[in-house]
Amino acid sequence: MKFFKYGIEIFDSRLKKYGGFGHFIAGKIFLWRLYYLTIYIKKEFKISRIHEIEEYYYDGYHNSIWIGFVLISYGT
Repeated sequence: MKFFKYGIEIFDSRLKKYGGFGHFIAGKIFLWRLYYLTIYIKKEFKISRIHEIEEYYYDGYHNSIWIGFVLISYGT
């Protein structure tokens, strides 16, 4: 879709044009604690966690959990 080759965007509620079902998931299921959620399959093997670090803040926190070849990216 946007920034990844192999992955699935579960939902993105950051802009009104991504509303509807994305806003339903963010609001009703995640109680607006997550604004977007994407799962990627990467070529690189890595283990790391980034959660609400100031250098990754712009229009909200851009967080990630990278376990092996799977990267989970989410916004708070």
